[in-house]
Amino acid sequence: MILQIYLDESGRIRPDDPSKGDLSPVVCGYIDTPENWKRFCKDWKGTLSDYGADYFHFREFATPKLYEKPGNAYYGWSKKKRHEFLYDLAYLCSKSGVAEGTLFDVRGHISSKSTDDPIETSVVNLFKSFQMGMDSKWPGFDGKVLFVFDKCDDKDWTVPINKVHARFSALDPRIGGLAFEDDKDYLPLQAADLLAYSFHQNAKRFVDNNKTIPPLRSLDFILNRSSNPGLRNLDNSYWRAVIDCIREDERQFMKQFPDQKYNPEKQFDLKKYAARFRQQIRL
Repeated sequence: MILQIYLDESGRIRPDDPSKGDLSPVVCGYIDTPENWKRFCKDWKGTLSDYGADYFHFREFATPKLYEKPGNAYYGWSKKKRHEFLYDLAYLCSKSGVAEGTLFDVRGHISSKSTDDPIETSVVNLFKSFQMGMDSKWPGFDGKVLFVFDKCDDKDWTVPINKVHARFSALDPRIGGLAFEDDKDYLPLQAADLLAYSFHQNAKRFVDNNKTIPPLRSLDFILNRSSNPGLRNLDNSYWRAVIDCIREDERQFMKQFPDQKYNPEKQFDLKKYAARFRQQIRL
């Protein structure tokens, strides 16, 4: 059996002075089978086409000074369209892919007075996290996993990846080849970008607030479906219905409490949507 993991980073460690770079960089992505990735690409292309978008890149999508500029892929989109687009893509990410990733605490690294290279150490943490994830979510797996990173010309980033990959692949037979590809050609990298950007937002809140876990958002709930065995084993027709109910509940909550943040763990009550849920499943 062969698996493929597509990875992207959000936030970059500054090699000359880590204290002046991003203090909570992350590397994230999804693992899945080639067959599932083939279906994913077809669905992803279809969703992009439905919304009139050529590609997805979260930074361009989420930064006002970029998406408010004529020529941007999302220029002129309404708030409702943006919201629905993002959640539809998140659903595709969560259908079968298993989320994996890691945060690197730059402040902690500096405080420890470690002489290890922080960029290389962050990549080591990624591979260690991958190994733990495989042990828990793919127990008994004895095939190969191909690692695909978003293409980058920054040698401060790509050289440590190659170095650490070579070290780990020599010791772990599950770690297969390594590639760097363009996310406009390899669509699963766009899913990795979505996950990484979202995770980075939470990582920054976590590090900046004395490592207090930030409240769960609906987007996080969807993107990290695979971390919950019960949700991961749920049939996708049921899963889609759950997402639709949460989205409706969030819309109603925000109308009633526009100054508050919606947390599906606290606010969502499936019983309230039981009849609608059953109807969607029948459909």
